[in-house]
Amino acid sequence: MGGWHQLVTAIGELVEHLYDGGGVDTADLARVSNTNPRSVARWRTQQTAPRREAEERLLELRAVVDLAGKVIRGDAVRLWLRSPDPDLAPRQPLTAVRFGHHRCGALLKHFQAIARQQAARSIENTFGGLEGLLGVAGVDAR
Repeated sequence: MGGWHQLVTAIGELVEHLYDGGGVDTADLARVSNTNPRSVARWRTQQTAPRREAEERLLELRAVVDLAGKVIRGDAVRLWLRSPDPDLAPRQPLTAVRFGHHRCGALLKHFQAIARQQAARSIENTFGGLEGLLGVAGVDAR
């Protein structure tokens, strides 16, 4: 198999990954890669490969989507990608990826903050649950 064929196959698989796991659609990919939806459709069906800049944006979007998927699930990733975020000066994450602003670390900081909040809620729920169980058992949890 030639290098070009391997490239268009890999790009097609990347686009499918973004559709399946990232909640993005053709319009989103066209916007992020600064191209038209017809080109995205051709990448998906492995008819052609994107320009280098568009390829880089798709790879960056995959990194963002994969990171987001570790912290938030399902449709929440799709909604987050389209939501204005004050940490992104204020842009949507999709727009930040389009212009390469995700490199500033704002996305990573955002996910770290979400992870800390989730961990705190989990601890609170566990402690609150234990406290409730101990109270029911007549044990002073203090």
